[in-house]
Amino acid sequence: MYKIHGFQDKDQLLETLVKENSMTFFPEFNLLAATSSPALFRGPMSRETAIFNVTASEISSGEFFKGWDYVSDFVFKDGRDKAIAIIDSYEQDSDGFTFHDRRIDMLSRLFSWSSTITAGSIPDMVRRASYYQKHLMSNRESFELSHGKPLSEISERPVGADAKELLDKLTSSETVSYFPEFNLLVTTTEYDPLGLHDRDTCVFNVFPSELAYGKLFYGFENVADIPFSGPVVDPIAFQPTFIDSAERDRSNDVDLGSLAMLLSGSDVISTQSVPELLETMADRFDIEPEERALNADRARAEECIRTGVPDIQVEIDSTNDDNFIEGTVTVEGESCYFYRPNSTRSTEDYDSVVFEPFRPDGFEGDIEEIELPDAIDQNRELAELVVSVATEPYMNPDKAVGREQSIDSLCDEKTEVSESMRYGMEGVGLPMLDAAEHLMNY
Repeated sequence: MYKIHGFQDKDQLLETLVKENSMTFFPEFNLLAATSSPALFRGPMSRETAIFNVTASEISSGEFFKGWDYVSDFVFKDGRDKAIAIIDSYEQDSDGFTFHDRRIDMLSRLFSWSSTITAGSIPDMVRRASYYQKHLMSNRESFELSHGKPLSEISERPVGADAKELLDKLTSSETVSYFPEFNLLVTTTEYDPLGLHDRDTCVFNVFPSELAYGKLFYGFENVADIPFSGPVVDPIAFQPTFIDSAERDRSNDVDLGSLAMLLSGSDVISTQSVPELLETMADRFDIEPEERALNADRARAEECIRTGVPDIQVEIDSTNDDNFIEGTVTVEGESCYFYRPNSTRSTEDYDSVVFEPFRPDGFEGDIEEIELPDAIDQNRELAELVVSVATEPYMNPDKAVGREQSIDSLCDEKTEVSESMRYGMEGVGLPMLDAAEHLMNY
C-alpha cells in the first residue's frame, strides 16, 4: 500500500529505534529519532531516545549535526536543546518487567511503512540523507520543494506544553488538526452521530503545499467526508478515538495520546471546517485567489476522472488554427465539437469553451437548430471544466497564469532509479498534483 522500502512491521522498526547508538529518520514526517546510553556499561535499560524535528535538507547539508561526532553526543549534549522529546527507550515496572516507552511504540505503529533511513553514525546519516534527497525523494516531496514557499512565522509554543489540551483538540468531534512541521493531518468525526463516543480518527501524511493549493481535499466540505468518503491519499492510521476499559469508562486511544505527548509543543492548526483549513494554508503560502481558483478547477476535473462519474474524454484536433484550440469531447459515449479561443482579441469570455453539435450530412440550416446530445447537455458545466483543463497546456502563456510545472519536469535531474519509482511506488501515487497532464492523455 505504501513505499516498498519502508519497514514491513512495527516490531522491526521498534527494534531499530531503540538500538544502541543508532539514528532513524522519517523523511516524509521530518522526524529524527536517535538512541544512545550515557555509558555503555550501564546496559540496554539505560538507553534514552531523543526525537527531533528536522528536514532532509538540514541533515544532508550537515548543518544540523555541526559540533557532534557521535550519536551519544547528539543525544546527551547540546542536541537536547533541539529535541522535541527526550524519553526512556525502556521503562521498568515494580515487578521488574521492562517495556518500551509508548511514544516510541507509537512511532513504530504509525510510521513503519514510511521511507525510514537508518544509520549507525552521524556521517553515515548525512550521506544517506543526501542520497535520499538527490535520488529517492518522492514526487510529492519534489512538488513540495518546487512549489512550496516557506511558511510564515510559526507560532512558538514551549516544548512540553500540556498534551491533554492537544489531545482534546485531536479527539473533539468533527475537527481537523494539521501539524505543518511534521506533514501530519489528523481528523476526527463521529461514525454514528447518535453515539456519544463512537468517534473515529484518521491520520494522514500531507505536505503543506498540498493543502495550500487546496487540491488534495477538494470537494470535502465536511470533516466527516475526509475519513469516510476518502481523499486521494490513504490514511496511515484509522482507529477508534475512544475504547472501552474493563470498568466501562472511556479513554482516548493510546496512540493518539502518545502523538499528543510527542507533538504538544509544535505548531498546530485546528479547525472544524475543511475550507477554513485550506484557506489558512493558502494564506500562509501567499497563494493568490486566481491561482487557487485555477488549481481548484483542476482538482474538480481530476476528482471527476477519479470517481469515474461521468465518463468524459477529450480529443484535441488542432491548437493554432485561427487562434483557436479545437477538438471533440465525449460524455458517456455521446460526442460534440468544441472550440476554445486562444487569443486576447475578445474583451470578455475570451477563454471560455464553446460546444457545438455535429452537423448531419447534408445539413444546411443554422447550427442553433441542432440540440446537443442529452449526456453533454446534462453535464455541460462539468464537460466545459474538463475541456478547459485539457486545453490549458496549449493556451497562450499570457492567459495561463499560475499554470504548474508538470510532474515529468520535476524528475529531469533524477536518476533512472527515481524515474522508475515515479510509477513503482504504491500508495504515494500522484495526488492531484497536475490534473492537466493526466487529462491530456484522454
